[in-house]
Amino acid sequence: MRRNRFLPVGAFIGSVVAVVLPLVTSVSDAHAATNNPYDYRVTPLSEAPIENPKHLDLFMTDRDGTVFSTFFVEAEGGWSAWSKIHSETKANPGAPVTAVWGNANLLDLFTTGRDGAVLSTFFSAPQGWRSWFTIHPEAKARPGTPVTALWNGTSHVDLFITGTDGTILNAVWEPEAGWQTWVPIDNAVKAKPGAEVTAVWRDSNHLDLFMTGADGTVFTSFWEARIGWQPWSTIHPEVKANPGATVTALWRNPSHLDLFMTAADGTVFSAAWEFATGWQSWFAVSSEVKTRPGAPVTAVWSNPNHLDLFMTGADGTVWSTFWESARGWQHWFAIHPEVKVNPGAPISAIWSTASHLDLFTTGTDGTVWSTVWQGDWLRWFTIDPAVKAAPGARITAVWAPY
Repeated sequence: MRRNRFLPVGAFIGSVVAVVLPLVTSVSDAHAATNNPYDYRVTPLSEAPIENPKHLDLFMTDRDGTVFSTFFVEAEGGWSAWSKIHSETKANPGAPVTAVWGNANLLDLFTTGRDGAVLSTFFSAPQGWRSWFTIHPEAKARPGTPVTALWNGTSHVDLFITGTDGTILNAVWEPEAGWQTWVPIDNAVKAKPGAEVTAVWRDSNHLDLFMTGADGTVFTSFWEARIGWQPWSTIHPEVKANPGATVTALWRNPSHLDLFMTAADGTVFSAAWEFATGWQSWFAVSSEVKTRPGAPVTAVWSNPNHLDLFMTGADGTVWSTFWESARGWQHWFAIHPEVKVNPGAPISAIWSTASHLDLFTTGTDGTVWSTVWQGDWLRWFTIDPAVKAAPGARITAVWAPY
């Protein structure tokens, strides 16, 4: 089982290579500029080989919007210094950096600029990082809005953002056409501007989307190859998320999908879809512990019978709970609460083996913190604290696929 297939994805190959190329206006132009030294037919993450558990990459944005990266290589004894990725172009300070591997020689990054346009760059071996370029900047998100990106098959990439008016927008890349224009998905229903769109494939013919509306209702839509996009529908609207809260979604198997979100009082709620019964009612997950309203909940399977959750409390304590098939949900517990992170900061969690789990988050001053579970939780430690993220910025992490 690919333990990190449900995680926020981000990585680059090897060390940063400083290359300066002319700014391009589409990914198709950018890839063409390489004279195609590598065939751009890729293996989607769901089918890719197991990641290299010896090389781990991180991405973040700092207070002025510069995108930074660092990496851990076991053979080299630890973490490298943070490196800038073409700092002449700025993201919105603290904007999440989304990253998707094409193959072992090609990685794409996406973020939003200070004007809300979607920015992208890519790393290809041996050329290194290309200059940032915009993807159809006539469509804008609220600055800092997350960009959701995912592959289907070997020649189709989807991007999703929430537009400035709350409309969910979709752009597609295909080899022949390059980046196509942003199009709305059922613009009769609006998300809260700035809300993250969650997208998960069930299989290559069925894609699900989730978002929260301006009143906190959780909405879903889906695409199927034979019928296209369907209208948005609500998921038990008697329970509301905090408006704009991220909806975390992950498949346990093709017949069972779990959702997690935070309510206006900071309680973590979950709902499940099952093939035989459809959507079940929302329920609170150990409501005695609260997060900051709207804070994201990170969920990762270690195996089909064990699911872990992570979130930050209102005081910056990192909390975890887990579900096991034999015991159900356990109470929340603090992970070394002597260290506090930015309240509500996202927690990135990624497995390398069945006995090694890494967490990453940002402190109140923007320092990047990490801890490791290896049968028990080690103490929090900092990663190159000379460079700071924007406090509360998401740290994107992934093991290299080579």
